[in-house]
Parts: sequence; structure tokens; C-alpha cells
Amino acid sequence: MATFAEMKKYLEAYAVSSCHVRSRDIVAFCTQDWSIDDPLEPRPTMVFFYYPNEPPDEQWAVSELDNMTGIHGCTAFKPQEQCVFVSDPGEVYVVGQGYDDGEQPVDATSLKHFSAVRCIATGYAYAVGMRRDVYKRTAANRWTHLTDKLLSSELPPSVDHAGFVDIDGYSDTDVFACGGQGDLWHFDGKTWAKEDVPTNASLERICCSKNGLVYITTGCKDLLIGNRSSWSLAKQDIPDEFLEDIVQFGSQVLVSTVDTVYTVAGDKLVKPQFSLPPMSSYSHLAAGDSILVIAGSNEAFMYDTKIWTKIYQI
Repeated sequence: MATFAEMKKYLEAYAVSSCHVRSRDIVAFCTQDWSIDDPLEPRPTMVFFYYPNEPPDEQWAVSELDNMTGIHGCTAFKPQEQCVFVSDPGEVYVVGQGYDDGEQPVDATSLKHFSAVRCIATGYAYAVGMRRDVYKRTAANRWTHLTDKLLSSELPPSVDHAGFVDIDGYSDTDVFACGGQGDLWHFDGKTWAKEDVPTNASLERICCSKNGLVYITTGCKDLLIGNRSSWSLAKQDIPDEFLEDIVQFGSQVLVSTVDTVYTVAGDKLVKPQFSLPPMSSYSHLAAGDSILVIAGSNEAFMYDTKIWTKIYQI
């Protein structure tokens, strides 16, 4: 455990790529050194942990990982509550319940590339990636491959459009995975079915909301909204170039851009019901245990529905 002053030199050199709420007492930040120009070059990677309710000299910890091209994370609650991190090629790092170490890769038998790892409905961690790969972490060192013949047999001819970027769901038998050009699939726990959506835009980030609707951001800053064979595209008149992240926070679905955060009202993006802290960017969102975390490349704030607390700002 360490102070912010001890962590500052590392946080200054590393940019946040995602943030994650394990509980209101534990927040994690995936960071990488982006001084290397080539995005395909493995780069130094660290995961920082912030403990807001600990004494000031024990509020920070850091794990230095191997050089990686990308790092993705989530808080899984089954088989036990832990933070699960997966690199682009499928290396696994797990923290929690007395464990802090690497595990066996998601799939050591073949070359893989993963885009996201998400917890489905406060349950298991799911990892998705190229060639519509979907894996479920059912136990320590054990990932089950959920891609069936239909999912893999209908791959588009271009590799650029042949992978999943994100995944979310209401349960292990009600899961959605998205990516590519209008590529959206539903999993009922046994088989996958392709959803017919009214767009060929790239599908980026997905949120299965408490109101029963599924919201998916697109590469053309519009929202795809629906659920099981009934989908509509809501065009957004906003100045921002890209939609970055999407989360459920309380009853609100929040969408971030570099410049601000919106809430979804019907099929529109509007100002949220709360004020935002002053930040240079608002790209990354995480929510859980009644708190919201917003992170930019070198800053982060936490909101408990009443006040904002600065985690750090450089």
C-alpha cells in the first residue's frame, strides 16, 4: 500500500485506458505507457488500485504487468468476487480474495485477440474478440469457449468486420455481443442467433439497461436501441465526434465522450441529472455499488449520488 505521492510519478507517465469499480471501497485503473507510437507494439502496463476509505498512506497500490498491446478488465462476482483482467492476446491477471497473480491464458491452444472482458449480471466474466470469439470464465484458470458453429460459420469475408468488440447481458441465458458492421448476436445459454439491425455502422459499446432496453453505441455517434428482433437507430445531434463509453448508473444510462457525459432520455442524449467535475476529458466510465467513476487519460473523479470526490488529477 502506498500514498498518492508515491504513485504520482507512475500515474504521470501512464495513461488510463479503462476504470473499474469492484466496490465503493476498491476502484481499479488499467493504464499503459503511450510514449511508444506504434499501437501494435507491446507497451508497459500497470493496474492501479485506489482504496478511498483507507488512511491516506494506504490508499494506493499498483501491479506492474508484462508489456501488453492492450488490457481489459471487469469485476466478476462468480465463482468469487475478483477483478479479472485480460490482455489483447488473452493473458489473464486476477486480484481479490487473497489472490494477486496471473492465471493460465484464456486459450493457450490458438492465437487470439480480445477486445473486452465484461461481467454479465453480477456473475461471471466473459471475454470477446476477433472471429466472434466468446469465452466465459467459469473457474480459476478455466475459460469455456461459447462460440458455436453458426457463429463461426457466417463470418464476414473481411477480418476488419469479423470480430466482437463488446458484450453484456441480463443473465447467462440472455446475452448480447456486438461488433463489426451492424454485427449483433444473442445467446440464450445454448445457441446464438443473429439480430437484424437497421445499420451497417460499427457497433462499439453495449449496455443492457434495467429498463429492459439494450443500448449500443456506434462509430457514427448514434445509438442502436432495442431488444430481441426489435431495433431502431436513434441519430444524435451532438457536437462530439465519438461516443466513448456507456454504463448503467442507478436508473440512468450514461454515455461519455472526450468532452462530456450524457444521459439517455428516450432515444436522445441529454445533459445528465447531476453536474460534472472539471476535467480535461471524460472518456472512461465505471459504475457499481452506488458509485460512479469518470476517468480521463490522467485524472479521475468519484460520485456517490451526492458529491464528487477527486481521486487524482495531474
